[in-house]
Amino acid sequence: MGAILTSTAPWYKANGKPGCKKDKSPHEHSHTYLVNTQNDLDLAQEYYSQGHMAKAEELCQRILQKQPQQSCALRLLGYIARVAGENSSAINLLSRAIATDPDFADAYHARGQAYLAMGKTENAISDLHKAIALNHEGPDSHFILGNIYTGAGLFDDAATSYLRAITIKPDFALAWYNLGNVQIHLDRNVDAIDSFDNTLKITPDYPEALNNQGAAFKSLGRLTEARDVFEKAVALKPDFTVAHNNLGATRMELGHPEDAVQSFTNVISFDPGYAAAHTNLGNAYATMKQWDKAIASYKQALSIDPDDALGYFNLGIAYQKQGSLDAAISSYQTSTEKDPGLPEAFTNLGILYRVLKQYDEAVESFENAIKAQPDFHLAHSNLGLTLLALGQVDKAVNSFQRALSIFPDDPNAHGNFVYTLQFLPNISGKTLLEEAMKWDALHCAKANTAGYLGTPDPERRLRIGYVSADFKAHAVAVVLESLLMGHKREEVEIFCYSEVGRPDDTTMRFMEHADAWRSTVGVSDEEMDAMIREDAIDIIVECTGHTKRNRRLALSRKPAPIQVNYLPMHGETSGMAAMDYALSDQYLTPPGYEDQFSETLIYLKSGSFTFRPDPAWPDIGPPRGFGEKPTFACVGSPERISDVAIDLWARLLEKVPDACLLLKHPSYGDPRTRAIWRKKFDRLEKWTIFEDVDGGWGQHMDAYG
Repeated sequence: MGAILTSTAPWYKANGKPGCKKDKSPHEHSHTYLVNTQNDLDLAQEYYSQGHMAKAEELCQRILQKQPQQSCALRLLGYIARVAGENSSAINLLSRAIATDPDFADAYHARGQAYLAMGKTENAISDLHKAIALNHEGPDSHFILGNIYTGAGLFDDAATSYLRAITIKPDFALAWYNLGNVQIHLDRNVDAIDSFDNTLKITPDYPEALNNQGAAFKSLGRLTEARDVFEKAVALKPDFTVAHNNLGATRMELGHPEDAVQSFTNVISFDPGYAAAHTNLGNAYATMKQWDKAIASYKQALSIDPDDALGYFNLGIAYQKQGSLDAAISSYQTSTEKDPGLPEAFTNLGILYRVLKQYDEAVESFENAIKAQPDFHLAHSNLGLTLLALGQVDKAVNSFQRALSIFPDDPNAHGNFVYTLQFLPNISGKTLLEEAMKWDALHCAKANTAGYLGTPDPERRLRIGYVSADFKAHAVAVVLESLLMGHKREEVEIFCYSEVGRPDDTTMRFMEHADAWRSTVGVSDEEMDAMIREDAIDIIVECTGHTKRNRRLALSRKPAPIQVNYLPMHGETSGMAAMDYALSDQYLTPPGYEDQFSETLIYLKSGSFTFRPDPAWPDIGPPRGFGEKPTFACVGSPERISDVAIDLWARLLEKVPDACLLLKHPSYGDPRTRAIWRKKFDRLEKWTIFEDVDGGWGQHMDAYG
């Protein structure tokens, strides 16, 4: 928004002449002398208006030699002193004029301006109000009061003053302009737009008014109108960097980052030191996933403003998206050093530590984020995930509950909460069902069961769609692949809806099993719903549950007439009204537990958990030789090992005292994290061997031998 502008005219009269009263001196003067005095005053005012200050001062001094208390001459000398920057002298002269004529409104007005120039705001306000009370005819006293109130943040009072100035002088463009600015501060953007319209009717070529009107349109979400107004502003004033920057920001919100790049480049061409423009240019490149260019722009902004914590935060995001995790961590750390009150930087730093399995550092980062902003729900939610990874399930549940108390509309935090409840040893199926159904009621769209394109033709192949984020090297893949391979392809068409951002060799195998492959990465829930409907899918099978990158919100719209929950890794209900069936077996879900599912259970006779080993894995090793120590092993995520399980294992190992227990997982790679697990597994310490998975599971499958 542009600055409040001030009027330079000393007063307003209908005829444009100085508004000085006729002489009321108590001294006796001849008629000729009075006429000459008035002529001298008129001439002095004419000289003042033309900028001939010395001549105006000479005439006023000549008048004062004859009439030492001539108030109009004193007033005009006060103005001349103000122009010269001699405000103290101006106040003395104007005070003499007021002493002679206590009802001299113009003198109060002028002295108020002098006080204002000296920073004596209260005196200025007092004099301006006196001028108004004495029926000061011009709008300037109201206008200047408006500026004073604006500077003090008293925007309602400022708006009242500007409106009074406009009532006196309806074509007062600066008053309309400043009123519009104040109305933006008051969040009265519709009124502000009207005020700027009035400004532009009086002064059409006013780029600052156009720019600020654009800001008002943008605040109302009327982005197309905002863009058009900003474009007019830069057309009038091609080097108007603020308007170019605002135009770029609006183009970004309209989804046109390429056009935004041009706007921000224009800013930089006129002002290479405009740090915000470099940052915004980086944001535009980031939107287009041009990470190298984004990083270069952020670095340029930081070279101009090295203390910009948000700049380092943006740089960290770009490095993170580029895959340069060390550089991202360094950027986030610098961001938190520059501004310890920035919870987003601490949170992103914690997420990276969690990715690197440095859970202790992750917890510390999330706690710092919460310290900076106690109601930052993302920090609480991510702390919950990290505590779960450390096996601190009760604390994780508390963190998710705190996150949801702050922002109950977050489906991801709520989904993580539902997922985490499964790790509580004493949780009931009924409680899990209730919370899953609550998730569905709070976050899911209303199902749309109309308009399916499939035809009830028994001769055509059935179309089955599988939705998963795990069509890749992942534990779930070894179960899913055998399921897809088990279909009779002459009877079934397989569609895969893949939420895999980085395909690998396993992904390539899944693509070979599918008749049609659809990537859903970056696809909105609405678009995915339409995609599945256009494919005329008969049965959708959801395979991700409440784990990360699931697409349950899209499936809540019921894009297929039959929808199936298939998650043999956990066996819990989806709780979704749009999910018709759940696949399970008598071992995973024993008969009698059907009431713990919102879906109708379908039991697969041969088991729902069909394991297909990777051909590249080594053969099973030879049987243990006589006298060799028996070896037990757990290569699963350690957060799944409850205190109940630890107690059970300890009782078992006490019966086989010469055995050893191999615990193998990437979580044991970080020394600080491994120390946490050692403490949790202290009952098993004399049997336990901890091993990392350096280089990925593919190089360590011999552990199963």
